[in-house]
Amino acid sequence: MANILSVNNFLMSFKGTEIIELKFEGWPVPLPPASKCGKRIIGYYSGWERRTISESQVSKLTHAIFVAIRMFKNGQIGFHNTEYSGRFLDMKKKARLVNKDIKVMIGVGGKGNSQFFSPVFADGKKRKTLVKSISNFLFTQKIDGVEIDWTYPFAEAQDRNTTVSFLTELRTDLRALEHKKNLTEPFLISMLTPQIIWDQLDGYDLKGIAEQVDFINLISYEYYGPWGMPAGVYTGPIGPLYGGKRGNVDDTMKVHACETMEPSKVVLGIPLYGKFWKNVKKDPINQTETMCQEEVCRIDDPFEISDVWRIAEMKDGRPRGGFISWSDRETDDVGIIWNKTEAKWDDKSKSTYIWRPEDRILITYASKQSIEEKIKYVEEKNLGGINIWSLNMDDEKDTALELVSSGNLCDGKKKKKKNEIMYKC
Repeated sequence: MANILSVNNFLMSFKGTEIIELKFEGWPVPLPPASKCGKRIIGYYSGWERRTISESQVSKLTHAIFVAIRMFKNGQIGFHNTEYSGRFLDMKKKARLVNKDIKVMIGVGGKGNSQFFSPVFADGKKRKTLVKSISNFLFTQKIDGVEIDWTYPFAEAQDRNTTVSFLTELRTDLRALEHKKNLTEPFLISMLTPQIIWDQLDGYDLKGIAEQVDFINLISYEYYGPWGMPAGVYTGPIGPLYGGKRGNVDDTMKVHACETMEPSKVVLGIPLYGKFWKNVKKDPINQTETMCQEEVCRIDDPFEISDVWRIAEMKDGRPRGGFISWSDRETDDVGIIWNKTEAKWDDKSKSTYIWRPEDRILITYASKQSIEEKIKYVEEKNLGGINIWSLNMDDEKDTALELVSSGNLCDGKKKKKKNEIMYKC
């Protein structure tokens, strides 16, 4: 016999302690606690994943962003296909049902579709086409805003001024549309910017961008991965809060907060997936010199050794490894079994990893403990919230989303002003 409990507009059926059914009873569901101090809980929902977004997931957000809307070389935007449009409409419907104050947005571009940003932004006519195409999309679809997802390839130095020009023109056009249509709520603009690795931020005038957007979402992860390049042999945390030679979350967030002088617009990103390497060498390397020559990086002090910083052997000219999501953690879909009882904690980087010397496999991922550290960091550093990549990748109980959504981003030990800088800039 199932027990039934109603919580926050959701009717839950239990068998023992297991939730066997979750039904939505109607809106409005209260926004996450972070909203009371203007912080954001942002979830990305993609057009290509297997899992369909639920009302329960949407209810834990302040902003839901559908990715990715395709951008064409002439500046027009549109859905990739009918499946994408169907998933977008489903997300919008559920968000409006749950709470009309949840902001529904689209992400334009994204990985594999960012190649047209540079030429379009540099061409005044095409730039105008893109502005009008976005404005028309937002108005006809009755949604709240747009994010410019310029990722892979990232912007370069010659794109700094043209990017700000585009955002300025987009903001001007949207304000004119708001006035013309007597809209009471202004449209939102956000931009996705990269983590600090080498010179990836050279193409972004962060202060100029911040003056035109409502917030900036950070890719504050992907510092290490088994990429098909020399750097891919170095193992390390997917999103180290501190430490490492290739940058970390703290460095990335500090640069954005200090250059914009508006930390309330800077949103930290958390990935709901991990990376793994095969053929990993036995001995660790110095965590602060992970990009130097291997023989120079050897360290003898046992107190400085951490198993997470290693080197993987190349096979056929590249490291072997891959990607695994939270939803795959208890499976062996990719030939890797995530056994959480093997997890270790690296206190320097505030990250979780699994090291299997017998199999020469190392796995690094965002765990409950590492997410809790980042929730605390966002509050302490007075940042604008947390974005999650992506909702599709969470487990069936939405463990990570629940953790982030219920996190305390508002009531820290020290009361802070809206844009009080908590870094030494």
